[in-house]
Amino acid sequence: MVLDRLLKTHARLSLCISQHQCNPYQIPALYTLPMRSQGRKTGQNRNLAETLAFSYFGTFGTVLHQALQRMDLQLVFPSSNLLDSPLTTLSGDVCYEISTTTTPGRLIPITRIYRLRDPIPLSERDKAVNLRDSMILGNDEASTGRQKLAEIHWKDTGLSSTLVYSHSLQSFDGVPAQTLLKKRNPLSLSQKCHFFTGNDGIKYRWKVIGSIGCVLTRDGEEVGRCLKRFIADGIFMGHTKFVLHLKPGSETLDMGMVLFTFLLVDNRRQQKDYGPLKWRKGHDDEGDGDADSGPEAESGEGGH
Repeated sequence: MVLDRLLKTHARLSLCISQHQCNPYQIPALYTLPMRSQGRKTGQNRNLAETLAFSYFGTFGTVLHQALQRMDLQLVFPSSNLLDSPLTTLSGDVCYEISTTTTPGRLIPITRIYRLRDPIPLSERDKAVNLRDSMILGNDEASTGRQKLAEIHWKDTGLSSTLVYSHSLQSFDGVPAQTLLKKRNPLSLSQKCHFFTGNDGIKYRWKVIGSIGCVLTRDGEEVGRCLKRFIADGIFMGHTKFVLHLKPGSETLDMGMVLFTFLLVDNRRQQKDYGPLKWRKGHDDEGDGDADSGPEAESGEGGH
């Protein structure tokens, strides 16, 4: 009987994971715990996460952790403007929000990244608790059902004085973007590769792939990508959108850090498309492709 209940629960969990109703970044003590020891290896981080899973959920926690390690997470940017867009599953459930606004008397925009505590269908997004208005007004998280993961205070057209605020950085004063993102050669004019240390103490690299996005690697192995590609299934089938794809094994990296580092690296492309410190409102279909334009877009880089 116990085994039967466990198997049924595991089946429901697998379904939830596949639909992104449950994700590793919403589970206490597992993937929100900063693991900052620079000496830890990836395997040790995974073992620690599994130990925490067992201590928090018991035997089922181990099953949960192993299931999450096999999870392939894909989130779609419905808007062509990544600085002002929700992030949804392929089936259209909104899980994260990115909003860029200015306040009266300020010309400098601020980008805010939120996680929704309960995913909602994209079709219901604008009317659910006036989500767009509540973000602009900065209402408290409890009443809006959202958790703020990070803020980016854009100071100029580059990253020299841009500040990032995030719980994963453990800094209340903000961290300069140039401190977070490093180049192998600081004097190089190339902006293709940017390195950063994750909340798990591991070094990661974003590599810019032309004008279609970036690939995220760790120790030379791809762990994620955010590329403009043709979508073959789900509610966006037949369209070309930016898709964030996190692969199994990336669960120790904080989702807020994934998103704000990508947006910082993608800043140059965003400027080219919209102009310095500018963005467009709305969640349009501009930039969508057709069946003839798309599948090649995700070819990415030939090597890592």
